[in-house]
Amino acid sequence: MRPILLLALLSHLALSLGYLMLTPAFEGPDETDHFGYAAHLAQARELPLCRGSAAVLGRSPLDEAGLAHHPPLYYALLAVTMHGLDRADTVHSSLANEAFAPPVRVLNFRHGGDERPPRSRGIRLLWALRGWSVLLGAVSVWLVHVLGRRVCPDRPAVADTAALLVGCLPMWSFLHGVLNSDNLATVLCQASLIALFDTATRAVVRVRDGVSVGVLLGLAFLSKITTLFLGVLWLVVVVRLLLRPEGGKRTGLQFALLSGLTALLLSGWVFLRNALLYGDPLALAAHHHAFAAAAVPPGAVWEWLRDGFAPNILSSLVGRFGWFALPLAKPWTLAWGGVAVLGITGLSWSVARGRGPRGLWLCATAVLLVFGLTLWFNLAHRQPQGRLLFPAIGPLAVLLASGLCSLVRPARAFGWLAFLLPVGGFWVLSREVKPAFAIAHATAPVDHASMATWVTRRPAAPRIRAVVERGERPLLRWREAGAPRDARYSVYLFDERGRVYGATWEWVRLPLRRELRLPAEWWGLLPTDRRVFAKVRRVPLWGEGQRDVDMPESEVVELLR
Repeated sequence: MRPILLLALLSHLALSLGYLMLTPAFEGPDETDHFGYAAHLAQARELPLCRGSAAVLGRSPLDEAGLAHHPPLYYALLAVTMHGLDRADTVHSSLANEAFAPPVRVLNFRHGGDERPPRSRGIRLLWALRGWSVLLGAVSVWLVHVLGRRVCPDRPAVADTAALLVGCLPMWSFLHGVLNSDNLATVLCQASLIALFDTATRAVVRVRDGVSVGVLLGLAFLSKITTLFLGVLWLVVVVRLLLRPEGGKRTGLQFALLSGLTALLLSGWVFLRNALLYGDPLALAAHHHAFAAAAVPPGAVWEWLRDGFAPNILSSLVGRFGWFALPLAKPWTLAWGGVAVLGITGLSWSVARGRGPRGLWLCATAVLLVFGLTLWFNLAHRQPQGRLLFPAIGPLAVLLASGLCSLVRPARAFGWLAFLLPVGGFWVLSREVKPAFAIAHATAPVDHASMATWVTRRPAAPRIRAVVERGERPLLRWREAGAPRDARYSVYLFDERGRVYGATWEWVRLPLRRELRLPAEWWGLLPTDRRVFAKVRRVPLWGEGQRDVDMPESEVVELLR
């Protein structure tokens, strides 16, 4: 392995792991919704519905999820992990921070003792799920290097520089330390781009080339709709094959059929489902309805693009942390901007002299397509987030690295980059993000925890006696011998398959003492085609050192109609 690639990988791993551990629970953008989607898959074993669609479809609002418009591959990975770790019955609890005021107070939620050592089972689960982001990021950095070697085979320094730029980019490090579906999509985009480039430049296109490209495209389309630009690049490659002077028509048609059908078989069902449910294969209409507050007002599109989109899209690509509440310090943003300007200048100079990278067509097309789709999306929905450009992070980094290596001798450039980029990344993490993310800035009550696990598990030795009195609505009573006078309890409602329908403390902070008569709206949401159960657990005082593993629990009791 080349030393600079090794440095890029080690820098990525160290920085992303740092963000994984220093970012409080659910302080990554949309992290609550990412976890909610995964938990729904793990428990219900079916795809969720978009917000606002359950009533129209005659379904329960519990079947909805905030990010249900996204394809499911990333969330399936998290759900399988939750089952593998025996944590599928985990529920999350978010307590809003009323003092949230970016860019001064940047924590979106309040945080309790479960996030202090020794951390709770729920926080350890969150870290394990975030670990996938770290690993996927390492694969992406390696694939960026592979793409650089393909595009500039006679200049290995380009691949090294591209990998180092990506591995040390502050926003890259942050998003690969939290839950984010972009991370899997980015891996599959880089792998697909490499496969498409190999196919377009290979003298003989084999059957397995078409199948492998189709598999990668299908998986990419299953990960996020931001990957759909790959379909345009696929068409470009097909046309290039068809225009070959000898056997081009047969080669192009064979590749198009094999890769297209394979991709369709893998991912087509998701778009068909969306079309049948929402009348929209991409579910964008359902997304815009669910997030109507972020819609661009009619007649204000150009004003928004000028004052909102343009100033934020590139700066947030460099770094904007938390729920996009903590901007990177301006000197760092300007420094990365200077690197980009140098790279573009060098690339333009080399292209003008006829010495541009041989894969310029692929890289430039990918960057322009992704930026264009992001711009198009922002014409209707305000989301000027640089992470939306990550699907083209490899081509962008390779183009900038090619330009930098055209201006500066690689040996000299590596000396500076190998020092400044990792050091800068660690400076941002330790001196800017870590102090702002200290949970002391948004302390929760002593009885709050961000996650609760094993809510459906039957305790080995129940210490709470619970009984159910039948009626129009069940009345659940319980008693714990020797309980503190101020003890509060959480009641968990779940079915025989392990799907959780209620968590009275975690979801609504209902201060229960001895009994609960199910409210009519709750009782109406519970399924009638399967057995439903309840369990009682005393709420731990996390701020006083109590832990959920030590809390008394009741036996599991059935709620009878």
